Amino acid sequence: MSELLFETNTAGVGDMNAFEIYPDGEYVAVMTRAIREATKDGQGSFIKCTYQIIDGPYLNKVYISRLNLWNNNATAVEIAKKEVGALRKALGLSDTEADTAKYVNRPLILVLKVKNKKVNGVATAEVEQVLTNIKSVNGGQTQQQTQQQQQWQPQAQQQQAAPVQQWQPQPQAQPQTWGQQPQGQPQGGAKMPWQKR
Repeated sequence: MSELLFETNTAGVGDMNAFEIYPDGEYVAVMTRAIREATKDGQGSFIKCTYQIIDGPYLNKVYISRLNLWNNNATAVEIAKKEVGALRKALGLSDTEADTAKYVNRPLILVLKVKNKKVNGVATAEVEQVLTNIKSVNGGQTQQQTQQQQQWQPQAQQQQAAPVQQWQPQPQAQPQTWGQQPQGQPQGGAKMPWQKR
């Protein structure tokens, strides 16, 4: 007899959905994970970056980007390098920084747009989410602001003196309201670096 790996009741669970499409706009997020994966054809690999939105109506939603840095398609590699460049600039990192720990758990702004997918250069009715830019939450204005951004950690991690960990949302029982003043932050109406002044 064969093994029953799929022994589960799926009645009423609904259909699979594609990745959620967010409206065009800017989203404050943190990269929670970056892993290298092989391409489907096995001829290359890419970095799969998982971002979690940390502010606004899409709080805790996820966006995934794939950086095709090791690919036979030169255009795909060029696009990936530009995205890495924008990521480094937004985080205040050097043009050669490779340490993954310096990219995760740091707030930044993802600029997302919805576009029609193209097949053989022709637009189709199917839409996809496209990352068009990555920005600094503080506009990259001063070295002091960049240092504040580098030191940011969610409230739950501020109490720990541990190495870089995965960013975790606050439990639903006590949701974090990013628009309000978190504990340990400047008082007197000061805003978080990513909030518009």
